[in-house]
Amino acid sequence: APHVLHRQPRTLPKGTRFQLLVNPSDSTSRAEIEFCGFGKAANNDITMSFLHEGAGVEIALPDPDAAVVSTADSGPRKAAKGNKFEMPAAVPGEIISYSVKPGDKLKAGQPLCVLESMKMEMKVSVPDEADGLQVKSLPCKGRTAEKQGDILAPGDLLLEMEEAK
Repeated sequence: APHVLHRQPRTLPKGTRFQLLVNPSDSTSRAEIEFCGFGKAANNDITMSFLHEGAGVEIALPDPDAAVVSTADSGPRKAAKGNKFEMPAAVPGEIISYSVKPGDKLKAGQPLCVLESMKMEMKVSVPDEADGLQVKSLPCKGRTAEKQGDILAPGDLLLEMEEAK
């Protein structure tokens, strides 16, 4: 799909024309297309319709504003900013192991998990703001003899918590 700079997302007017390079080695070899509008696919992707030589062409791209739902195959999701019940990873790394389990009551300073970052093992402790909360879930998989642990980027969800019962 053509890239349009200096416009707000999804504000391109119908009828906008583009010239596309057909052969990268020949800058005079071009095709003209006309933008016909935006739409929504059944799977909630954004569609863009164009006319090329009188024929309709539709392109579908994932909606960048759609809420991302984590699945077992999609990897870790981001921790919601400002949510005291979601602890983000502070550094990138692989989860080696957790030192807590669901239902455990957290105490500031106690071991939480071990991450491997830049070939060094890093022990992560329970931060003060999580003191007294209970572990709701461990959203990442730790390393096993057969499989690598989940790889986290800064901000990825490391731990879900809830009020202690």
